[in-house]
Amino acid sequence: MGYDPHVREWKLPLNGKARGKSIEVSFPYFYRADQSLKRRRIPMPHHLLSLTSLLRCRLHHFFLYIIIIVSAGYSATAQTVIKGLVLAADNEAPVSYASIYVAETKSGVVADESGRFILRLHPGRYRLAIRSMGYTPLETELLVGEKSEEKTFRLSSVIYDLKEVEVIGKRPKEDPAYPIMRELIARTPVYEHMVKSYQAKVYTKGSMRLDKLPFWLRYKKADGISAKDLEKKRFVIESQASLEFRHPNKYNKQVRAMRSSIPDDLKSDTTDYMQIISTNIYAKEFSLDGIVNMASPIRTGVLESYTYKLEGTSREKERKVYHISFKGRRDAMRGELWVIDSIWCLQALKLEIKAYDMIRYKVDISLNPLEKDVYLPTTYAIGMEMQSMGLKLEYQYFSSLVYDSLEIDRKLLSTARRAEGLRFRTNREVNRHLRMLESRLDTLGYHLPDKYMLPDTELQAKVRFDSLAFDRDSSYWDAVVTAPLTDEEAQSYANRDSLMQAFEKKRRFGGGREGERTGRTSILGAILGGHDYKMGEGTTLGFNGLIRGSLYDYRYTDGFWLGQSFFFRQKFSKGVDLTLRPILYYTTHRRKLYWDVRADFRYAPLSGGLLSLSAGRQSADLTGPFANTDWRIQTFLTTLVDGRGHLMLYDKKYLRLSNQIDLLPGLQLFLFAEGRHSSPLAENRVWGIFKKPIKNKLIGGIASSPDSLLYSMPDHRSLTVGGSIRYNPAPYYRLDKDGRKRYDGVGTRAPLFGLTYRQAIPLGREHDSDYIYLSGSVRQNLRLNPLHSLYYHFTVGSYFRRHTVHLDEQRYLKADNALFQIGGTLHDSFQTLPPYSYTDQNFLILQTRWSFPSLITNPLGILFASFQSNLHLNTYWGCHKDRMPFFEIGYSRGTIAQIGIFCGAYNFHKDYGLMLRYTINFPTL
Repeated sequence: MGYDPHVREWKLPLNGKARGKSIEVSFPYFYRADQSLKRRRIPMPHHLLSLTSLLRCRLHHFFLYIIIIVSAGYSATAQTVIKGLVLAADNEAPVSYASIYVAETKSGVVADESGRFILRLHPGRYRLAIRSMGYTPLETELLVGEKSEEKTFRLSSVIYDLKEVEVIGKRPKEDPAYPIMRELIARTPVYEHMVKSYQAKVYTKGSMRLDKLPFWLRYKKADGISAKDLEKKRFVIESQASLEFRHPNKYNKQVRAMRSSIPDDLKSDTTDYMQIISTNIYAKEFSLDGIVNMASPIRTGVLESYTYKLEGTSREKERKVYHISFKGRRDAMRGELWVIDSIWCLQALKLEIKAYDMIRYKVDISLNPLEKDVYLPTTYAIGMEMQSMGLKLEYQYFSSLVYDSLEIDRKLLSTARRAEGLRFRTNREVNRHLRMLESRLDTLGYHLPDKYMLPDTELQAKVRFDSLAFDRDSSYWDAVVTAPLTDEEAQSYANRDSLMQAFEKKRRFGGGREGERTGRTSILGAILGGHDYKMGEGTTLGFNGLIRGSLYDYRYTDGFWLGQSFFFRQKFSKGVDLTLRPILYYTTHRRKLYWDVRADFRYAPLSGGLLSLSAGRQSADLTGPFANTDWRIQTFLTTLVDGRGHLMLYDKKYLRLSNQIDLLPGLQLFLFAEGRHSSPLAENRVWGIFKKPIKNKLIGGIASSPDSLLYSMPDHRSLTVGGSIRYNPAPYYRLDKDGRKRYDGVGTRAPLFGLTYRQAIPLGREHDSDYIYLSGSVRQNLRLNPLHSLYYHFTVGSYFRRHTVHLDEQRYLKADNALFQIGGTLHDSFQTLPPYSYTDQNFLILQTRWSFPSLITNPLGILFASFQSNLHLNTYWGCHKDRMPFFEIGYSRGTIAQIGIFCGAYNFHKDYGLMLRYTINFPTL
């Protein structure tokens, strides 16, 4: 008897809940549809140290992506099965990912790679529209009887007629695609918001195969399972569900059935795919995996970000359809659009996306008319390939949508129809029209309490599983499948049980798996990896474990820091909580105990209240009061290289009290008082890889490191009080999950003004600090267009009284002189001044940066694959007739990681210096 792949079902544990009950899960998700492209984390090969982690991350993003956006189910009563095949008319080759739309049922299915699909229809006469990019659409009638049958459909290659193109407002040397794109872009905000509600059902199938592992991952184990056990195996998942949507962001999903060949231990929570629900092809940004956000090629500002070319024009019924290709100027995205004339909306979209030279996506989306001039997606076909450092995997999925009901905002849609007579002749006209339209539509349906609150684009999503969702039999699945299983996918179901038995056998000898920090874990796992303990409602106690917390730092003055860190959190109400973070470490070289205790009380959620009390003893960098350059990963690595590093450290004992709160929207007050005892630390070298100090001496001049980093600072005490006021004229904000304000576009939407005051009060002891410092600043990062930005930061400052200012209280223009810097960016400081250069009594500082797309190809690898270049111009003047101004120019490349070369001199020519610097803005440890 042959194997039936539909008999063996996915038995998914649902967090300990009883199977016979309906389970409901609610969670938020940040849409970020109106934000600029983020420095979001890209999965890198060196992060894939556990293949189980890799699969859990990729599977829940790809297998379940469109399940929510296009979720469906089908009636199994009295339906006839039509097995279809789409071929190319000229060579009989299968047409992959063809879209088949049935007008009478408002449903679509998508053909697989072999051109196969399945329709289930009641007996009767139906109109089919079959489309595939590069082929002439086929509209045909299908007569369905009571017996199942097989049908073959042939598509002819498209022949475009460029004579059909009518160009309005064409400018010299402008491709005919641009006037068409201006008409489309001007209407996209309407299309994004025109759906008030819908009910839909979908069948979705996804599959993944891990083809190759790098040697350094093949024998990596998790739960006793070696990564090589998962190599060259196909995993598949299928889902059938119902979805209810209400504008702007409310979703209710009922999972009717779900099955998978993925072993249970490799699956993440079954609701994780809800994180992709917000993808809208008309939104400003979209994400294919919940990780990488891409700027839409059909929204505001894209005419400067992409190049467009009209490939040709065809006719469907009474309307023209324009075929337009496009390519991102940064070479991250390219694709094709099919735009319908007169109503200026999409009929189809094809994307090819490259993320950091390691992940490639291919996306085919077809739209069909559910009502007159209302086109919505009906089929999706998405594939991904990842290749990097010996790792190779691929996935693909198909989704077919059935709309049961649809409610359109007629008044809003009429806005787009009234615009049919408009002709936008320039990009400026389009942008002016869009600014007016988006200011009205971006807040539609959110009922915001004030003009500065931005729409909270967190999804209000609820997921319910039918009691039989994981127990559907083969006859049920036979009635809902629209994308037939391939032989390899059928074998994947057959292998699932034997794979699980092998995994279970290995797991018994592999030790327990660490759970989430507040989940189950072994005693050994808690000791090594840390654990968080829930101690009642709103109370959490945790520690970081030996692996993460025991080795804290490595410094030339201290040696290794060995110890532990803890935390305690008590939540009193939404947005109001108290967090206590004590640390205790022993230094192997100084043989001293370092400690630190910090208590943070968050209050007044809508005013950003934060009261902090901290105390401790440890070594610290001299630049601390005005800038944080004391990155632990930086000190650890630079000290490990040569046993010395480049920082200048002193011994610090302190007690500090601070408070910050918003006095008014956009007006933030920060106050502090600190008592500190500072002592110099002896010059020293600990063990390093190299025996001699490593200096960054590129081309001499003032940029060279001095022969010695010795400094002179007496043992002293200081009592310092002060504060700052920050004013943001455009205090737009959102509320986070705790109900606290989270400001958006600070220093981007408008200039950010700041005023800082510090005073050291002498208490009669020798060397007591005694000074008064005041400074004012303004900064902004102007977004000139999606590809170009101009950053400026102007500061004027003065020590009105400067009786005694020690080295740990100066305002530094530059800290250490290391070639590389972990944390921060290259525009934060001057690069070619001597290390630890500080300001005069009175000073002016101007730092500027122009960011633009790189004009040359990228030779520097993945970290610099953003193709962004920066030109820097920095100026410093000591505000005295005897002081010459210092000018510094530089060029850098990259965003997350930057590499740059800088040249600086007094009056552009005297005492010049040249410096090469590298930074990577990794999170601090």
